[in-house]
Amino acid sequence: MIRARACIKCKKYAIIHPNNPVNQVEIKNFEKKHLGHTIMTVGFGEIKGLYTSFKSNGGSKPQEKRNLTSFEEKEHQIKKS
Repeated sequence: MIRARACIKCKKYAIIHPNNPVNQVEIKNFEKKHLGHTIMTVGFGEIKGLYTSFKSNGGSKPQEKRNLTSFEEKEHQIKKS
């Protein structure tokens, strides 16, 4: 079962990958960013489609860009300009 840390207030989540040190840093960043909010560990299926993915680089990807490859995303940005 895939689990995630989820912030109830912001509707963001971070997937938990046990034994992955890079992911552990991302989880710590998630928890720092959402300090003071209600955070819980849930099954990913409970929040899928309702919450957005947290990225430790400062934000989360918008819903419509989440499934694009980097090439498609660049092409999408060019068309928007």
